[in-house]
Amino acid sequence: MEYRVYKLKFHTAVHFGNGRLSSTESALKADTLFSAMCIEAGKVGKLEELYQYAQSGQLKITDTMPYIDGELQLPKPLLTMEWKEDGNSVLKKRLKKLKYIPVGDFSSFLKGEIHYITEKDEKTKKLGQSKSMTKAAIYGLAETMPYHVGSFRFTEGCGLYFLAATETKASLSLLDELMQALSLVGLGGKRSSGFGKFSFTTETLPPEIQERLKNLEKYKVYMTLSGAMAKMEELSDCLENANYLLEKRSGFIFSDQVLGSVKKQDLHVFAAGSCFTHLFVGDIFDVSNGSSHAVYRYAKPFFMGVSYE
Repeated sequence: MEYRVYKLKFHTAVHFGNGRLSSTESALKADTLFSAMCIEAGKVGKLEELYQYAQSGQLKITDTMPYIDGELQLPKPLLTMEWKEDGNSVLKKRLKKLKYIPVGDFSSFLKGEIHYITEKDEKTKKLGQSKSMTKAAIYGLAETMPYHVGSFRFTEGCGLYFLAATETKASLSLLDELMQALSLVGLGGKRSSGFGKFSFTTETLPPEIQERLKNLEKYKVYMTLSGAMAKMEELSDCLENANYLLEKRSGFIFSDQVLGSVKKQDLHVFAAGSCFTHLFVGDIFDVSNGSSHAVYRYAKPFFMGVSYE
């Protein structure tokens, strides 16, 4: 597999849905990113090609994660750990709220060294700022109707990235083609209002991540960097000694072939940061909910080694 970092620099505010129009998340999950890729692939007749690459494991993606002042961040692993400064209540409170770990500090974190958190988590506040914007609905109404839209604008030097693994030149070429298309139309909601525009660059993996991805056989505990769900036949094994958080993934179908607002079938997945002692393949689930064509929910794990024990 060839691994790459796709680094997204947003030139406008973004609206990443969380179920409420008036608020927004600051990052996209892997399934939402994959859905956006599916829409662009469908426009050029390559949807089935994209699906086959992803289903067979020739193409894998993570959730988007933040970079701050250019420094990549990783999800905090859901592990039961012993801390070298266990008596420090201030640090423990900060630790509980912490969502991401800088890549350069990840190994230290796994060793129970949390002294850096006081200064490091101040940097996360620099990622960007959320706002609620007031808009006016006009079309088809006798009077204008105000409504609120949540937005997030990234600070200069900050943005999102995701990791991709590709097995063939063809799958890599398709991924690059789709990312180029997405950079023009934008990511997230309210794109017709100019939200979600970005440019992207690709980079090689930092050594700290590369070793943990390419040498999984050395590890006994694995963290997924994407929201994922095991196939039914994999569930009993993958849940053994696992530490995980479940999150519900829902939303509406966007398709020219589906009239009106049709909800996707809800799917619960293991959140990024969940840790397992058994690897599993996962799946791309059809959440079409009875609509006229398949609607794909990406739920493949992107495993990284975190512990030898």
